[in-house]
Amino acid sequence: MTEPRTHENTPQPDGTGRAPASGEQHSEELREAERAQLLPEEDVVGSDDPQAQAAEILHDSDARTDDPEGTLEESVQSPEHGHD
Repeated sequence: MTEPRTHENTPQPDGTGRAPASGEQHSEELREAERAQLLPEEDVVGSDDPQAQAAEILHDSDARTDDPEGTLEESVQSPEHGHD
């Protein structure tokens, strides 16, 4: 049985889970096009603009990958947020 595709297990061109930082526009467009294919749970509710949604999701994911400590501090979803 094939595991369903999720954002976390979608292979990327450089094998790291992220598009190369070389700024290749084609790679970024391909990455966004692949992510714009809605996941089953996203497909249930639909999307007005899957391409824009994909771009934002990938932007947020890249920020969390590039600065995990900083984005953890900023996240309202982090367990440490608001528990001073």
